[in-house]
Amino acid sequence: MANENKHHIIKRVIKKGNKHHGGQWKIAYADFVTAMMAFFLLMWLLSLLNKYQREGIAEYFKKPLKDVFTQPQIVPAADKYPGAAPNTKSENTLVKIHALQKHLQQQLDNDPQMSQYKNQLNFIITSDGLKIELKDLKDKPMFSEGKTDFKEHAETILAWLSTELNAYPNQVVIVGHTDSVPYPNSNNYSNWELSADRANATRRALIDYGMDDKKIIRIMGAADTELLNKQNGEDSENRRIEIIILTDEAAKRMREE
Repeated sequence: MANENKHHIIKRVIKKGNKHHGGQWKIAYADFVTAMMAFFLLMWLLSLLNKYQREGIAEYFKKPLKDVFTQPQIVPAADKYPGAAPNTKSENTLVKIHALQKHLQQQLDNDPQMSQYKNQLNFIITSDGLKIELKDLKDKPMFSEGKTDFKEHAETILAWLSTELNAYPNQVVIVGHTDSVPYPNSNNYSNWELSADRANATRRALIDYGMDDKKIIRIMGAADTELLNKQNGEDSENRRIEIIILTDEAAKRMREE
């Protein structure tokens, strides 16, 4: 019985918790607050943009990545204005012009009254800005033959355009074009005078429908020197009015000429 008084020793291990475990939520919460501040700052900045700037940004992010780093194709307009070289446009200017082109095309497509005239309207980006082509159709001319009086449907188009042009701050140039059919008694009055008079009639009509007259900085007549259909100078599409919404750079250059 020598071992009866031997003591039994029991060791107990007490596990201590991680003292720092409870602080991880603070880091996550700080990240969340930072993200929310960035989000509301972005929303505030977007609220300061106008309609065309917002559309331009939306259009920018719709492009594939390869298009973001590719310069958009610009149609040179140096041949229209002698001595004018194609402008080096900032990305911001290009975004605005593309957004305006998209806006006008959508407005034209979605307006039940205006969509019937879509074959007579083109929106083309050039180095000077956005060119709006209002052209004759064979069965739907804008003017009476050899005159400057607008047909009823042309008046409807111009009324619509005057509102749209007023919504955009930039200035415009109006250019008249004719076909190659010689004007009767061309010694006293030719296609040069007719194209200029039609451009001026367009100016008066736009102003009558409410467009600010200070937006127009130049009226030009080109006669038949810039045919759309060079194979057939008498084709109806050669008879047209061009309204060019100028970039700031192009407007400044024209004012200084």
